[in-house]
Amino acid sequence: MNIRAIAEMQCPYCLASFQVNHRLKTTPTSIEYGSVFCACEEFPIIAGILDLRRKYAKRSIREIQNKSREEAMKSALTQSKVWKWSPLITMIANTDSLSERQSHVILALTKVIGNAHAADYIRKRRTEKESLLLYLPLSLLPERKKEHTWLDVGSGFNSQLPILAEYRPRITFLALDISFFKLLLFRISQPSPNLSFICSDINSGFPVKPEKVSVITLIDVLANIEEQRRAIELLTKRKQLKSEGFLLITSIPEKVYLPFSETTYPLKRKLLRSFFPSPPAIMDEVKIVNTLGDPTMNLRAHQVGDQDTLFRYTVIWPRQKIRKRKYKLHIPKHAIEKAETIWQTSKVKWENRAY
Repeated sequence: MNIRAIAEMQCPYCLASFQVNHRLKTTPTSIEYGSVFCACEEFPIIAGILDLRRKYAKRSIREIQNKSREEAMKSALTQSKVWKWSPLITMIANTDSLSERQSHVILALTKVIGNAHAADYIRKRRTEKESLLLYLPLSLLPERKKEHTWLDVGSGFNSQLPILAEYRPRITFLALDISFFKLLLFRISQPSPNLSFICSDINSGFPVKPEKVSVITLIDVLANIEEQRRAIELLTKRKQLKSEGFLLITSIPEKVYLPFSETTYPLKRKLLRSFFPSPPAIMDEVKIVNTLGDPTMNLRAHQVGDQDTLFRYTVIWPRQKIRKRKYKLHIPKHAIEKAETIWQTSKVKWENRAY
């Protein structure tokens, strides 16, 4: 957990600043194992992940006090099957960085715990063109200010985020997810010095101090948030963002959506608009994705109304952020060259079906 990032954070429950307490394992710029405290609770940092889940905090803190990294990690990994993998946990807890082969072993573990779909998602997502939507906020950030804080909600297995963090080293990136296990996989396989990890439910409260965040992104995640209205109202609350800050939401590709009948996305756009304090800009995501390889993009040309029949759309709030006709795209050349829609075959085609 980056020490500079801790200074910008607050407790999502009492809204007090954090102070560092235990330092079990540190580097000059980060805390790998330790703890922070606020006005209401003490929270552990395990494998560089700040765990803000109150339910598990005391047990994890006890293991940190006992200087047991392995037991602290076990207390944070709440899935029952993971507890059987003590050798793997030992390897993670006692290794500063994992080899590519070890990362593949951990990826295989996601299949063992019963989430083969998630494992397939991790393996393929970076090469899909839709993943490049994460770079879109770079076009809207004020160029005169190079230092920003960027909160990615529901990061999970967002494999483009470390590439983005390397591409923009002066931006502080915060990756938030409710699953410690997903963040652990993400953290150990793709570390980055300006990327910090937070395990928390966004509906528990906002973990960053007011007017510190320039960008909030929700990539492929809105469908998985139980209280969507509450989450968006929290993220768009007055002074939550900097004055020039904004929120970006992308939808879920059809091939991810279809296997899960319980997924409640896409929302009717009229309903989604009612979640915001002012009208957001809603755009045809398929058209945006098809132009990601171009040097510039006309976002205004891709805006849609509530009656257009779309399955996928991208949301930017506030809509006043889209002032210009054309925006320069900032996507690394190697990321564009590797990107393709690999899940499409001669038998499976994207239809952009209406709901």
